[in-house]
Amino acid sequence: MENHQRNFNATTNFAHKEISSNGTPSREQIISHNSTGNLGLSPGQHATNTSLYAFPKSNGGAVISALQGLQEKIKKLEIERCLAEENLKTLTTETAHYKEILQKEQSAVHDNRNAATKHNQELEAQLAATEGRCSLLESQLAQMRKLVTQAENDRSSALQRTLELEKRNSSQVSREMLLQFDDLKKLEREHIQLKASYALAESRIQELENQLKEEQHSKKLIQEKAAELQTLLETNRILLQSNTAPVVRKKIANRKAYKKKTRQNVNDPTKQVSYKAPFVVGKSSASSHSLGVNYQKVLALIKAYHPSSRVDQNRKTTSDSSSESSSSDVELNELLHGLEDEFGRMSFEHQELVRHIQDAGDGRIRRDLEKELEELVIEMENKGEQIAILKRHYASRKEKKKNIKKNMTRKIGNRKDNNDDVEVVTTMRTKNPMEGKIHGSSKQFDSLQLLRDMKVLQNNLRKGDLSWD
Repeated sequence: MENHQRNFNATTNFAHKEISSNGTPSREQIISHNSTGNLGLSPGQHATNTSLYAFPKSNGGAVISALQGLQEKIKKLEIERCLAEENLKTLTTETAHYKEILQKEQSAVHDNRNAATKHNQELEAQLAATEGRCSLLESQLAQMRKLVTQAENDRSSALQRTLELEKRNSSQVSREMLLQFDDLKKLEREHIQLKASYALAESRIQELENQLKEEQHSKKLIQEKAAELQTLLETNRILLQSNTAPVVRKKIANRKAYKKKTRQNVNDPTKQVSYKAPFVVGKSSASSHSLGVNYQKVLALIKAYHPSSRVDQNRKTTSDSSSESSSSDVELNELLHGLEDEFGRMSFEHQELVRHIQDAGDGRIRRDLEKELEELVIEMENKGEQIAILKRHYASRKEKKKNIKKNMTRKIGNRKDNNDDVEVVTTMRTKNPMEGKIHGSSKQFDSLQLLRDMKVLQNNLRKGDLSWD
């Protein structure tokens, strides 16, 4: 870029000198000036410029055309410079990207090498163990081979001796030959014994290997059994800790509840007052009377419109509360079963974690598993406390129900003993529809008298006076 600027300055200075010296440049000067390479133009551009400005109108126009050509050249050079800068930027970004890729590849290769080295170290340790075992077996085999070779050498030496003796004394059979034959037989026996001992040693090695396998299997079984026992101990410990709650609080609460109930019974005037009523027996609940009125419906209507019907409403509320308590007991039982199922699942997970801890060889994995085991034990303890609380609540509800039933039976017995109330008995027989019709004298009573009698009866009726046969 600096060279082009220098060329441009040189051309402008030359043009000014020519104009100042001669006044008007000649045609040959302009042509020679355009034909020279001071402008830094290419051959094609030189041809176009010479063709365009071969015969200029004036010297100023030639200079202007030359300056315009130089400006176009400078613009092109600036464009090329911008392109070169953009290429440099792209090259720098690409080089940075390639550097990052190379660094990632190098880190991946380094990690792979580390994993491979660890695996190779483990394999080398296993190979060292197997090589040690193989060396032991090879030493045993070498000893056995030495014994066999010694026996064979003894046998061959004995045979050679016998052959030599036969060559020397072919005609004489002496004691020495017999002794040598005896030695040979002994050696053969020893050889047979050595073969048998070798076979026994191999069988013994196989037995030892089988025993090792059995011991490993038994060790695994013992570990599993130990894990099961540990989980059972943990579950029993948690359940015992959760179930060991004080019983004195329950007794105190039951006493307080009993005192409150007795006070309420003393303050209730409807339970203290008792009236004597005539003995009434109804034989049918169907609308079969001659009066055209159902006996049971009339009784219900009279009780509904009387002020003392609040006692009946209290009975309904007690029945509703008993139904609600039974439904709540069912829900509590279902919730307790669900919690016990979750506790069993946690105990199974505890057993599996103990097995994994026993089988784990790496220290980090064992620590992680031990942390998980501690968290699971804490969860099991919380779950055991929840189960114990639900069981206590369920037992307290049962005890309360029993106490309520006992109190009710006591109250009924006390009323029967203290007050000579008459029980109103309504017998319902539905075998024959014609059996319940009132005959004879019932037609003589009209409906008003019956309603009056029923009002009197309703006023005299109280809680505990009505029973069903």
